[in-house]
Amino acid sequence: MTWHKDATPPDVHIAYAFEYSDSTARITATGLVATDVGKFARQIDNDTIWMLIDESPVSWGLIGGGGGEGVFGSERGYAASEGESSTTSTSPVEKVSLTKTGLTSGQYHIEWSAEFERISDKNSEFNARVQINDTTTIAEIYDEKAKNGWAPMAGMYEGTLSGDVDIDMDYWDSDGADGVGIRRARISIWRVV
Repeated sequence: MTWHKDATPPDVHIAYAFEYSDSTARITATGLVATDVGKFARQIDNDTIWMLIDESPVSWGLIGGGGGEGVFGSERGYAASEGESSTTSTSPVEKVSLTKTGLTSGQYHIEWSAEFERISDKNSEFNARVQINDTTTIAEIYDEKAKNGWAPMAGMYEGTLSGDVDIDMDYWDSDGADGVGIRRARISIWRVV
């Protein structure tokens, strides 16, 4: 087998499987089958490269070209609240929030992390959650057994988002006893497709 970098004509080939004159031709393409998913297409009018995400209905993800940035990793956002906070509240208290406006419809990757502690060995019950737009809970954390000291929590979520999005991390002490603490709370987001 010859490595592609070492190939010579006629074994050298283009990197894309399809070529379309413009976005209308690409979006309305016919004859695509399941085995075409993951293959690339060149759009001639703006010299962009697209990857077929789904053949039915036809869905494409921008890879790059045309002098612009590709989709993966675009529309990034980051928010952090590094300092220590504590509460005895039995209702959620916001620790950190990340707001993105005008997101293009697509798949997004969200990550979060923080360190939490129970203020005392007795009674405190640490609770936290991560929500999108204060309606969709994408993570819930509950701990009544941790000893004194800071413990890590982290997670990730991928889903379809668009428009204005607010992602926040809340925390509380569900029994309102000795209190709970949180620090180094971070949220990040970027577009995948």
